[in-house]
Amino acid sequence: MLVQRRLVLLAGEAPWAERVTSAALAAWQTRGRARLLRADLRDPPVKELDLVVLTAHRRRFLDTFGAVSGALKGGGVLLFHTPPLDTWRKERLGARWCKLLDSLCNDPRTAELVTVCREEDGEPQLQGLMDAVNSFQADIDRNSMMPNQEQAALLQTILKIKSSRPLLIFGRRGRGKSALLGMAAAVLLQKGCRIIVTSPSKDATSQVFWAAETFLGAGQLKRMEFIEPKRLLTRRHLLKESFLIIDEAAGFPVNFTSELLEAAGRVLLATTLDGYEGSGNGFLVRAVPRLRQARPGLQMQQLSSAWRWTEGCPLEALSRSALLLDAAPVTLEMGERDRVAQHAQVEKVDRQRFTDEELKELYGLLRIGHYKTKPSDLETFLDAKGIIWLSLKHENKHVGITISGIEEPVEDVEKAHGLWLGRCQVPQNLTAQTLSRDAGSLEASQLRYCRMMRWRLHPALRGYGLGERLLEQSLVHLKSQEVDAVAAHFGATSWLMKLWLRQGAQIVFVSHGCDPSSGQHSISVLIPRTEAARQLVKCLQKQLAMQIFELLAGPLADMEKDAVKELLKALPIPLTSSSDPWSFAFGARRLSHCKAALRRLVARALQCDRTRQLPSKEEQLLLSLLQEKPLIENHLRKARALTSHLPTTLSCMNLSLRHCSLGRDGEQALRPLARRWNAVPHSWVRIYEKTAVSVVSASIGGRAFDIAVSGIFGTDSEKGRIPKRKMCKASKVAFSNSGAHKKISKMMLNFRPGAVGSTSSPWSFLDLTSPIRSQILFNLVGDLLCYSGANEVNIQLSIVRSTCRELRDQIDEECLTFNYDDNCGLGGNARDRDEIILLNDWIKRHPRLKYFECMIRNAAKFRVMLEELQLPANTRCSFVFEFKVSSHEVEQLLRRFCVRKLSVMPEEEKEVSGGYPNRPLTWKVTPSLQVLCLRSCSEEIVKSFFSVSPKLRRLQVVDSKIQSIPSNISQNLTSLSLTGITNLPDEQLSKLLMACQNLRSLYIAKCHISHISFALPQLELLSVTHCRQLTDQCATEILSPANNPCLRFVDLSECRSLTAPTVEHPELEVAWLMNCPQLTGQVGRSAARDTTIFFSGFWMFPTVGIRCGDSCLGDH
Repeated sequence: MLVQRRLVLLAGEAPWAERVTSAALAAWQTRGRARLLRADLRDPPVKELDLVVLTAHRRRFLDTFGAVSGALKGGGVLLFHTPPLDTWRKERLGARWCKLLDSLCNDPRTAELVTVCREEDGEPQLQGLMDAVNSFQADIDRNSMMPNQEQAALLQTILKIKSSRPLLIFGRRGRGKSALLGMAAAVLLQKGCRIIVTSPSKDATSQVFWAAETFLGAGQLKRMEFIEPKRLLTRRHLLKESFLIIDEAAGFPVNFTSELLEAAGRVLLATTLDGYEGSGNGFLVRAVPRLRQARPGLQMQQLSSAWRWTEGCPLEALSRSALLLDAAPVTLEMGERDRVAQHAQVEKVDRQRFTDEELKELYGLLRIGHYKTKPSDLETFLDAKGIIWLSLKHENKHVGITISGIEEPVEDVEKAHGLWLGRCQVPQNLTAQTLSRDAGSLEASQLRYCRMMRWRLHPALRGYGLGERLLEQSLVHLKSQEVDAVAAHFGATSWLMKLWLRQGAQIVFVSHGCDPSSGQHSISVLIPRTEAARQLVKCLQKQLAMQIFELLAGPLADMEKDAVKELLKALPIPLTSSSDPWSFAFGARRLSHCKAALRRLVARALQCDRTRQLPSKEEQLLLSLLQEKPLIENHLRKARALTSHLPTTLSCMNLSLRHCSLGRDGEQALRPLARRWNAVPHSWVRIYEKTAVSVVSASIGGRAFDIAVSGIFGTDSEKGRIPKRKMCKASKVAFSNSGAHKKISKMMLNFRPGAVGSTSSPWSFLDLTSPIRSQILFNLVGDLLCYSGANEVNIQLSIVRSTCRELRDQIDEECLTFNYDDNCGLGGNARDRDEIILLNDWIKRHPRLKYFECMIRNAAKFRVMLEELQLPANTRCSFVFEFKVSSHEVEQLLRRFCVRKLSVMPEEEKEVSGGYPNRPLTWKVTPSLQVLCLRSCSEEIVKSFFSVSPKLRRLQVVDSKIQSIPSNISQNLTSLSLTGITNLPDEQLSKLLMACQNLRSLYIAKCHISHISFALPQLELLSVTHCRQLTDQCATEILSPANNPCLRFVDLSECRSLTAPTVEHPELEVAWLMNCPQLTGQVGRSAARDTTIFFSGFWMFPTVGIRCGDSCLGDH
């Protein structure tokens, strides 16, 4: 039989109350089985308690009171410290509590359960008091307890749960939910079920396991286990086979709970509506509808009967009144809703004059809207300075509410700096804390904000537009405050983001983790009111736009798709000028090689309203690319949203236009080409100059044909003459900018057979790479592009083949290059040997093949290729190996084919008895090898390759041992890359570099260097990255024009030891200094005036110039 709980009130100063409490606790030590909690000293656990000490002298004690009032079992005692009652009545919060305590003492039903001890009455008779209290703490034999009537009925429902109809049990604290779960688990175990229990905290499930063991017996829980939430979704097969119990479901993010419902079979959920969770009815209002989307058959049952104590408990009555657990919004009849919607007005309300009924109405709105509104939040809203209450009222009824607060700047310099470094918190300034500590803006803590903390409309008035009206009129009032910006932080739902963006708010930060209350990422928005705030918004938005793809692939990978789309629309994401999207969509390039550019393109596609018409599967495919989820590359290539949003305007390229004359030959060649291709939707040709700065694009599509020459040119561009027709098939074609706009404009008008007026079709400035990357110059395209100065053409062959038979035959005949990846599935599901046979058949049809590029990942297929592949004589080859190959296989490869480029991980020779290798590496000389990449090699292997490669031009050595480079090789090298070379001291490495006097590019990464020295007269590109011991003196010397006079491009990223190197080089054009946190602004000031500096990781540089050719696009 359960007995009542008792309240002992100690009203007096804190030292007196502590002295009396200590004496009481000493007396309680004789009761060894009593479970005691000093809630005045630490946070409450989630277990049943016999005795609790709570103090109102401690700020925010309301949350703790809500927890312990539910955890205290029948017969338990609460020792409650309060200030002297006469003093406490003068405070607003104390006045409410004193009124409630008086009503308990004056109620005959509860008066005998409340004991009041005042300091002014002297020391109480402690022993008599304790004896009186102890009489209520009867030992309860829970082993003999049986479920009450309500629990028994629910137990039958639980046993009938099906996979399509999960059950949610909810109720207030002390209703026996955990005990019911344990009883149900015991019965299910007897029926042979396997049970998985999960909860936000393992301690929260102790009551479940205790109850199961009590009703089943010790040692019978072998098929019942607790699994941490983060491990659950990785064990989906186990979820389907087991009965899943989710305790305290309101403590999980809603997204996570929805995933569990979708993945599991039979599911039982339980959650607490009130108490320390502070969840309130908002869980039922906001979370349950989303859970029903995952499982439409979700059932709900409420436990209302007390199980830990009997009805009429004074503590329960006190908690219900003090914490406003019964608060609810005003009732609106169906007939008055239209009238309220028409006439309701927003008014400022005085929180000091709230009546009890008004407070219940307003707090009732908060509880159903924010299911993590805690009792301490109410205390803050009522007592804190700078709080602004605005209510939507009609005939003295509160039907909507916004609560905002003024957040002052962090004036303490040390505190502001500590906040920025993440070493301290300023909870009362949430906006400054979020934007300074999390977003990384030191300036954010120096502004004054008005933050909207709550915004809620009566649920019966949805659909009338009142919510947006309430927000608009509230923002008008908040903007009139003397603040730098109006701020808000809310869950990342698409409708909320749209609503705030319509009010002029701008998204400046997205939390990396999900908020436990909403299960969503938190969005931070600002409406700037001053110039300082506008600059802050601009800076934070730019930073977020730069980070967004990394965030979507990492912390925001679980963000809802509609929210992702709204987030992308709100950010200034520039469209990439890269040709990678084209080469992926219409070619055979791997996704990993083009992912960066594709993400930008997909972001622009999702920003467009046309994506609303996309099939859901295609939209999910695009989001999977952004959020690093598994996808099928071929499906992505075919996505309509991807191909329809490929860049088609010159403006997206940010390039300066220069028109040039085609000449008579080119003009005559274009006429039949335009007529022949007039019905083709789109086809493109893009040509690169050798240095990839001069670009010519031809677009043939629809009813118009456009052509333009575009590029970034210096002031010393060479002028030449129009080449003769005999140069059409040359590998190098001269460029001419003679003639000009009149000729090309006239030419373009001549090729508009169906154009209306002067309307021009969109410029097409695109790059397509086919499965066969072609270096071809067949006659017709050669005539078309003879003026370009290009030496490489990339064409979408499938379009040409399907459109024009004559061109198709010519392309097939002239094709000079084939790119083979052993994962491309040339033969479908054919065996390795059959695939190589198909490859040979294609090669036989192209006898003029000049270059064969091969990526090998499969050792078995490579061995078949060594035996079966047949290439035309003198075909130059490139092989890249992604596995270790033996020296014998490398030797066989070099002997069979004319290998010009090789990237290899050689396998070390095995030793035979006696410790000597089975044979020396004696390969024949391979003068055709010009590009070599060695990975994870010993010094002997490196020397062996050097001995047979006298014509090397480019060398890359990764994670290998190297001592020197033979002089016959070092004198010919134009490019050298050393990565992870840790065996060379600075002096020896300097000597090695000095031997390579013809180097034009040098890459050094992850090497243990601090002070190297070299002088290379032709060096143009220098990259020294991830060398964390590099000194300022060394950087200054290698960047000196005296040592390296031709240097134009420098990359010193991730050299974290650099602080202030001197950068004074007249020829330097671009300097990358990424993630060098110790650098100072002196670097930017010492750099040459026309040098572009890109940096990140530090904020001291005042400006960054983005320089393209001879013009500066802007300072940022």
